[in-house]
Amino acid sequence: MNHAMRGGGAGFASADTQPRFLPDTAFDVVHVKLEVAVDLDRRRLEGWCRSTVRILGERVETLTFHSAGQKILEVLVQRGKSDTARTATLAAARAAAWRAADGRLTVTLPRPLEAGDEAVVAVRYALDRPTAGLHFIGPDAAYPDWPRQAWTQGQSDDARCWFPCRDVPAEKATSEVVATVAQGLTAIAHGV
Repeated sequence: MNHAMRGGGAGFASADTQPRFLPDTAFDVVHVKLEVAVDLDRRRLEGWCRSTVRILGERVETLTFHSAGQKILEVLVQRGKSDTARTATLAAARAAAWRAADGRLTVTLPRPLEAGDEAVVAVRYALDRPTAGLHFIGPDAAYPDWPRQAWTQGQSDDARCWFPCRDVPAEKATSEVVATVAQGLTAIAHGV
């Protein structure tokens, strides 16, 4: 038996490994609705990410999401309950100031939110030729018969590479995807 394993499994990390903890957050993501159009020829995705958030403990004026490689086009915020992301037209949404830098999207709320408040943060964005998270394949010189496809892989923290989100493995939320693809193609997903 490995000597390091005698301590109840403590041998998985080396002695100089520093502990890592989940980042603190002021909000919980309750639901994510993606409404995206996928262009296989241009290897491009464009659409909306609507995240319903619930404020946890303190009043907040900004929310920060992970966002790597996306072009942020617009951010709207609409106060409401968890089902708002599924049904809202965002008619009552207000434009929010935002800043995208260093793999983060920081949204300045039109009005601060208090503990327990919920809101939908709707981000319109585009993504061109991503290198992680969303993958495109198609015929090329080496493989002329390859089918044209796109697929996503978000685990463990590549979701940020194809939509703005709170991208930590412990973040759990319900989700839905509405995908528009070219005629003759099929979009599939897990779930109902």
